[in-house]
Amino acid sequence: MQHCIFAMIAAIPLLAAVEPGPAPATPAANLVVNGDFTAGWTNWAPHENDKGSGTAALQSEDGNTYLHLASPTQVLLSARIAINPTWKRLTISCRMRLSGFVANPEITYGNARLANSFVLPEGKRAYLGILQLSADTDPAKDGGWVTLKGVAEVPEGALEYEVACGNFATAGQTDFDDLVVTAE
Repeated sequence: MQHCIFAMIAAIPLLAAVEPGPAPATPAANLVVNGDFTAGWTNWAPHENDKGSGTAALQSEDGNTYLHLASPTQVLLSARIAINPTWKRLTISCRMRLSGFVANPEITYGNARLANSFVLPEGKRAYLGILQLSADTDPAKDGGWVTLKGVAEVPEGALEYEVACGNFATAGQTDFDDLVVTAE
């Protein structure tokens, strides 16, 4: 019995000497409500520039829900995020794929894209870079899912950030999934 008590007492200083390491990094919160489309149309609506001539649908593949845009012309759905004035930049990512996509040569924006803009006071806009797959130059045409990423500096006075999934082709489909926006 004495040996067991001694062994337990001798182990106590070793346990006390172990200091916890740094806490695991907490992943940044996704600011897009329903960026994976698992909650249906929650937080998504036709963009103000949507022509309503294409088709937007939620589809499922292997248990994964995604946004499917089919286009004879323009179709555009968007989500908005209120800006916290302490944010300096946003990091944006999504998965996107094309199928049977034919770019529209009659307009300069006749592609598939994740469009990004900030809403400023008095209804003004600050348009940013566009994350896009080009059906004419991208090897992912009619391929599998491709992850697109970008960073946007938050302009002073910005009230909201708007992200819009768009298909401006003359034919074909564009799929979007796993849209994530984080702030720094």
